[in-house]
Amino acid sequence: MTMNKKLMCTLLAAAALSTLSGCRSSDSSPRGEPQPTAVRMMKPRVDSIAERMEFPAFIRAFHEVRLNARVDGYLKKRSVQEGSSVQQGDLLFEIDPRPFEAQAEVRRAELRQAAAQRTYAAAKYKRALELVKANAISKEELETRRFEMQNAEAEEALAKAQLETALLNLEFTQIRAPISGKLGEILLKEGNLVKAGQSELTTLIDDQNAYADFKINDKAFLKLVRAGVLGNVPPFAPIQAWFDDGERRYPGELSFTDNAFDPQTLTYTLKLQLKASPELAANRIGRVTLELPISRDLMLLPDKAVQTELTDRFVWISSQDGTAQKAKVRIGRLFGSEREILEGLKPEDTVVLSAQQKLRIGTKLRSIEEKAQ
Repeated sequence: MTMNKKLMCTLLAAAALSTLSGCRSSDSSPRGEPQPTAVRMMKPRVDSIAERMEFPAFIRAFHEVRLNARVDGYLKKRSVQEGSSVQQGDLLFEIDPRPFEAQAEVRRAELRQAAAQRTYAAAKYKRALELVKANAISKEELETRRFEMQNAEAEEALAKAQLETALLNLEFTQIRAPISGKLGEILLKEGNLVKAGQSELTTLIDDQNAYADFKINDKAFLKLVRAGVLGNVPPFAPIQAWFDDGERRYPGELSFTDNAFDPQTLTYTLKLQLKASPELAANRIGRVTLELPISRDLMLLPDKAVQTELTDRFVWISSQDGTAQKAKVRIGRLFGSEREILEGLKPEDTVVLSAQQKLRIGTKLRSIEEKAQ
């Protein structure tokens, strides 16, 4: 065998030994296991919290007035702009007053005439009293004079009432703000004919106060009564109550409850009087919350622990062997960042708060402790 062939055989033998050695080394190593998933966990928090009731609500202005003309005539002047704020008593519109001024003058003249007739009739009756004593006239004549005087007095009273009516109609030509607030769209402009009680000029709402109008069913009504919140008549028991429009809370107090159950809607109507809040004068939808003077123990978890699968809600928990398991739960209200758990958990369960997207049933867990907030 030549030198080159010997060298080639030596290299091949070394390579074969190396391959066999590598195979034996791989076969003899233990099979690798997955590392536990590090998660934050905590037990549910049980706390005594004042019981609350929530209802859909609709905000209305405390005062809302539709301004209509009270006399017929042509709109002469508009003293305000649409959407402007006005004070009670401010002049808003003026109807042409000239026909009403003329009517008032006619009534004044009629009153003067009636007053003169009454004075003349009274003088005749007084003279008749003297004449009847002297037997110069009969008692029948005296009665006639007394009737004439009483008729003249009635005519004067009628003329006075007609003058007051004419002056009142003249006053109605000036349409003033009955309340302080904000005007809506002005529907009639100068020169338009307005009809008494038919021609709406604009609306005026109180932009400083509002109330939340909400309805409750019979079960909720009885619960409020038994909790001492509602009585037979106002004032109602003072409780924490507010309207929430999704952006902020507006505190208020109960001011009204209906006197009967509505058989059509199967509800009672209640009102929550809100404090001065100009932005609430516009109609909007939100929720009224009533905090009852009773409390109960609730099981609470951070809301982030609750997961959704189709229509079910569940949380990941750590089983006794330290693996991840699902627990189907029924949830309740949200208190800040914590969610009420109604069913599905026990106080001793350990709930996973983080890395839920990495978990599968049976995943090994390693706890990073996190205390309840």
